[in-house]
Amino acid sequence: MRSLTDKIAKMEAELQAAEPVKRISIKDIKSHPWFLKNLPRELTEAAQATYYRKENPTFSLQSVDEIMKIVEEAKVAPRVSWPIGGFG
Repeated sequence: MRSLTDKIAKMEAELQAAEPVKRISIKDIKSHPWFLKNLPRELTEAAQATYYRKENPTFSLQSVDEIMKIVEEAKVAPRVSWPIGGFG
């Protein structure tokens, strides 16, 4: 059996392949022993699949566009308010 170092060298060569059809796929990278070594359990494919199910109470029904709109609105400074006597 090849050592992990040998497997990493092979994966690195596959990442740098000049021909796209010879490059390693994202799916293959995610299942590579080096990628999985010390990967936190919550970042595994199974955990991610569980999280992104609609039955999960923390799953967001908002689209990415809706979330980005909220983020952009939050970046806008509020109107200037005038101090009330004795405050500010």
